[in-house]
Amino acid sequence: MQDFREEAVAFHSDGAHIAGTMALPKRDGRPPVVIWSHGYGGYGNVLGAPLVKARLIQRGFAFLTIDHRGCGASQASPRGRCVQGIESVLDLFHAISYVQSRPDIDGQRIGLVGESHGGATVLMSGALDQRVGAVVATDAFADGHAWLAQMWEKKAGTAAFDRLMQRTAEALRTEALTGIVTHVPVPEVIPYGETELQLVHQLWQDHPLWSRDASLATVESIGLLAPLSVAARLSSRPVRLIHGEDDSTVPVEDATALHKAIPGSDLQILPGVGHGVTFSDRSSEVLDLIAEWFEQSLSEQRVPAMTSR
Repeated sequence: MQDFREEAVAFHSDGAHIAGTMALPKRDGRPPVVIWSHGYGGYGNVLGAPLVKARLIQRGFAFLTIDHRGCGASQASPRGRCVQGIESVLDLFHAISYVQSRPDIDGQRIGLVGESHGGATVLMSGALDQRVGAVVATDAFADGHAWLAQMWEKKAGTAAFDRLMQRTAEALRTEALTGIVTHVPVPEVIPYGETELQLVHQLWQDHPLWSRDASLATVESIGLLAPLSVAARLSSRPVRLIHGEDDSTVPVEDATALHKAIPGSDLQILPGVGHGVTFSDRSSEVLDLIAEWFEQSLSEQRVPAMTSR
């Protein structure tokens, strides 16, 4: 028998209809809530999200997953589909407002957790929104523009990244003059390596809502997603960073740079682990690290573990 109940939810973010799922523990009282931010091109209820949900529900937390605008079942923004980056930060602002509207949630105890692009998103959201009580970021990049440039240069050289920036500038001019947005296959924005590209093709096959195309506006939006630039503003938040030492998608150096820049942050580096720590071979350890952090930071008293019924 499930020890939680789930419901489909929806709210609006800058006019876009956002789809989500709220999971609530079957117990009395108003639980604290943790909001999940998914990786680039994904959506709420895949990969690490179900695992994190199960562990946090067991510890007595509510858990909200959302499909960021233009991803999964959510409506696209006027700038097109899969425009993540800074727009995902705005989605989390509205998700926080949504959970605070619910009488069955303790809107004063809100945590954010995200993976990869979602990790950077929760860091920046936590820095800019005083309503956030705690943050856990896994596999997060420190600066979206620098990360994208580094990935392109590693795969195809500086000239390839320069061409992408030129195409983006042309697309932005067209958008400004006509309102028409330019979409391209996601690998023309994110320069996956061969191993990562094989995974993306598998994700497309296994998860029909996984984004195949993206607006070129996302290049600009990712460039604006730079948690390192607002790191000092996270000094009043409990922040835990979790990163695989062997991550070939987001280098572990991004995690160490963030740790140095965020006063009082906690850094957990996992040797022998690559990108996607929540669903890696050491996921159970990672899930404990996430749950323990929110127990310590979102509860005046420790949230007791839930027993199965």
